[in-house]
Amino acid sequence: MLTTIKAFFSSVGLHVVLLGSLLITFNLDSGKTVLPPPSNNLPEPVLAEVLDANQVEQEVARLQALEDQKKQAEEDRQNKLKAAAAEAKKKRQEEEKRLQALEKKRKAEAQKAKAEREKEQQRLAALAEKRKAEERRKAEVEKQRIAEEQRLKEVAAQKKKEAEAKAKLEAENKRIAEEQAKLAAQQAEAERKAKAEEAARQKAAAERKAKEEAAAKKRAEEARRRAALESELAAAIAAEENSDEAARDREIYRGLIAQAVQRQWIRPDTAEVAECVLRVTQIPGGEVVRVEPQTSRCGGNALFQRSVVKAVEDASPLPAPPNPDVFEREIEFLFRPQ
Repeated sequence: MLTTIKAFFSSVGLHVVLLGSLLITFNLDSGKTVLPPPSNNLPEPVLAEVLDANQVEQEVARLQALEDQKKQAEEDRQNKLKAAAAEAKKKRQEEEKRLQALEKKRKAEAQKAKAEREKEQQRLAALAEKRKAEERRKAEVEKQRIAEEQRLKEVAAQKKKEAEAKAKLEAENKRIAEEQAKLAAQQAEAERKAKAEEAARQKAAAERKAKEEAAAKKRAEEARRRAALESELAAAIAAEENSDEAARDREIYRGLIAQAVQRQWIRPDTAEVAECVLRVTQIPGGEVVRVEPQTSRCGGNALFQRSVVKAVEDASPLPAPPNPDVFEREIEFLFRPQ
């Protein structure tokens, strides 16, 4: 506003100066100029023509129009400046909004990038954990492989041991068979000697009896009593010999059964082995009907006891006794694992 007022007064002053110059210098109707002074060297008054009032008004109007144009131009310029300022403000606001949007987008993208980094880190951590799990699995597989190799070695060693035990058992069976043959021979010799002694005793008794019959009648009663005592003594000796022979035959019979079971027995890998007394029910011919471990006299765990029962069943029919008189339908024997 102050600028507009200053421009108005400057314009009015300029118009006054111009109007004075025009009144003095120009003649707007004829175009004549002021005459020069006379040649007498004396100053002469200046002659000027009176300007036409219409021309002055037209000039003033023209100048006013010029001023109005300038004023309008200034107003237009101010309006343009205001419009430019408003446009600049609008653009600045739009730019600020754009920058805010860009900042928001940048933050969102940064947040997204952070989330993606965290997700990637989680994925990498999961992959690392998966790799560790795979390494643990491979280590476990390797451990199992080594354990399996060790188990196979142990199985091979066990089989070797069983083969050695079998060979040892066969040698032992051979030795027992030889001892049994030797024992049978000794038993036969003992029986022969016993029969010979008995025959000799009987002969001596008969001779004594004949002598006693020839003796006096008073010794007849004593001879009969002595003969009766001798007869009782001989019967007692024969009964004792028969009892000892039966006991030996029973022990041999139990040994044969134990050997047959030992040949069929397979040692379990995880069994606790021990001695075990078993009661076996059989029928003539040795076929096994029932097997019962005597719990109070059978050690080891249930797996071991089942393996022994199966060995008895696999050994059926059982070996025949050396003497048919010692056959028992129910017989107990001691199994010692080897």
